[in-house]
Amino acid sequence: MSIESSCSGAEQLRDLELVTQNLTLGLVQYDGAGCVLTANAAAERIFDMTLHHLREIPFQPPWRMVSEDGKILPEDEQPVPVALRQGESHEQVVGLHWEDQACTWLKVTVLPIASPDGSQSRAYGIFEEITEARRMRQELERLENSLRQAQKMEAIGHLAGGVAHDFNNLLTIILGQAQMLDLFLESPALREKVNEIQKAGERASALTRQLLAFSRKQEAKPKLLNLNSVIRNAVKMLHRLIGEDIELRLDLAENLPHVHADPGQLDQVILNLSVNARDAMPDGGVLTIRTRCCDSSACHHSCDAHCEGGVVMEIGDTGCGMDSETCSRIFEPFFTTKEKDQGTGLGLATVHGIIKQSKGHIRANSQPGVGTSMIVCLPAVTPLEESYHEQSGMRTHLNGGAQTILVVEDEENLRSLAHEVLDYAGYSVLLAANAEEALQILRNRESRIELLLTDVVMPGINGISLARQAQAILPHLRILYMSGYTDRVRDIAALDPNAFLHKPFTPQQLVDKLGALFNADPAGDRPKKP
Repeated sequence: MSIESSCSGAEQLRDLELVTQNLTLGLVQYDGAGCVLTANAAAERIFDMTLHHLREIPFQPPWRMVSEDGKILPEDEQPVPVALRQGESHEQVVGLHWEDQACTWLKVTVLPIASPDGSQSRAYGIFEEITEARRMRQELERLENSLRQAQKMEAIGHLAGGVAHDFNNLLTIILGQAQMLDLFLESPALREKVNEIQKAGERASALTRQLLAFSRKQEAKPKLLNLNSVIRNAVKMLHRLIGEDIELRLDLAENLPHVHADPGQLDQVILNLSVNARDAMPDGGVLTIRTRCCDSSACHHSCDAHCEGGVVMEIGDTGCGMDSETCSRIFEPFFTTKEKDQGTGLGLATVHGIIKQSKGHIRANSQPGVGTSMIVCLPAVTPLEESYHEQSGMRTHLNGGAQTILVVEDEENLRSLAHEVLDYAGYSVLLAANAEEALQILRNRESRIELLLTDVVMPGINGISLARQAQAILPHLRILYMSGYTDRVRDIAALDPNAFLHKPFTPQQLVDKLGALFNADPAGDRPKKP
C-alpha cells in the first residue's frame, strides 16, 4: 500500500522555504564559482548584511577570514573554495575579523552538489555561530590549566614545608650550640668567630622563612616591623630571581613609621610583585622599590581609602604595561595575561588578600608601553619602645628555674642541645625520643614533671596528640610546643597561642619562653621563677 502526498509541489517548496528561513543555523547556497545565490535570515543575521550584500562578498569582503590560530586565510583555503575544489563535504572553524576588531567565530560545513551530467555544480554552506561557546571552552581550558598549575604549586609547597622542617632542626642546633659556646669562651677573637656563625645561622633562618612564605605555609603572625628592613632582607633573594638584565633600584624614605604585619607574608608580597615586574620586562629594564610616608589625603588618592596616615611601598617597572580593562581584573583569582603554563592567576589575588588582612590597600597604575607601578599602603603604628626592639647579640647568662621538664624530640642532636641548655639554666630535665617513651615516663611518675616540651611533627603520635594524652595523666601539666613545620600551627594556636616556639630558636629564646609560661601559672600553686 502506498501513501500519496496531499501537498502539491508548490506547497512543499513553500514549506521548505519557511523551514529554511526559520532555522537558527545560517544556510547559504553558492554557485560553482563560490558566489552567493540565496541565503536564509539566520545567515543574514550572522554575517550582518542582506542577501544583496552577501552576493557582493567576493568583490568587497568587509572582514578578514582567519583560521583558529588567528592567521589570515587565503581565498583558496577558505571553506567554500576548498569544498568545491575537492568535490566533497568539508568542515572548518573560521573567524570573521571585522574592521572594528570584533571577531565572529563560525563552524562551517560545506556540502558540494554536482549536476547529474557534471556540467554544473553548486554548494550549500551551513554556518553555526560558536563565538560564545568558543570563549567558554577557552575559559574552561584556562581554568583547568590553572588548577593543574595550582596543584603543582601545592605539591611544591608540601615539599618546601618538609625541607623547612629538617632545615629548621639543623639551624636550631647550629644557633643553639653557637650561643652555648659563647657562654664558655674567654677569647674575644674566638667569640667574634662564634658570633659570625650565629649571624650566618640567622641569615639561613631568614631564607627558610622566605621559602615558607613562597609555599604559603608560613603562619600569619603579625608583628611590628620597619618596612625598609623587610625590603632590604628581601632584596638578597630578589637579585637571584630577577636576573642580571634587570637593574634593581631602591628609593627608601628615612624614618618610616612601623607597620603591623606578618614578615613572611610581606616577603611574599614583595617577591610576587617583583617577579610579575620581571616577567613584564623580558628584554630587561629597571625595577624600582620605593617607600614613603603619606598623610590620610595622600593615602586616599593613592589607595582609594583612608589609612589615617600610612606607609606606602611602590614597586614599579619599565615593562610592557597594561590597558585599563586588564588593570581592572588583575586581582581576580585565576586571571592571568601570561602564556599557557606560565602562571596560575593566583599570585596577585594572594597579594591582595595579604594586604587586606593587614588592613591595608593595594592598587595598580599602568600604561601600555610605559610600565606598571603597584602601590601598597599599610597603616602606620606607633609602638612602645620595648615592644619592637629586637634583641641584639647574645646574653652571658641563661637563668631558668628548678622545675622538672620532659623534653620530647626525635632529632637526637636537638634533644641533646635542649638537655644541655635546660640543665645549664637550672632545670631538671627528662628526655624522650618519641611520644611512646614520653607517655611511659609520665605514667611512672618517678619525678614531678611540671612542663612538657614537645616537637609537633614526629613519627607515630604527634606532639598535639601527645599533649592531650599527657594532660589526661597529669591535668595541670604545662605544654610548650616547638616546630619548624607550620602546617599544624593553627591547631596549636587554638589550644594556646602563647605555647609555641618556632624553630629555629636560640637557647635564650627557649629559656625566656619557659620563664613566661611558669610565671603565668593561673593555678597559683606552682613555684614562680625568682
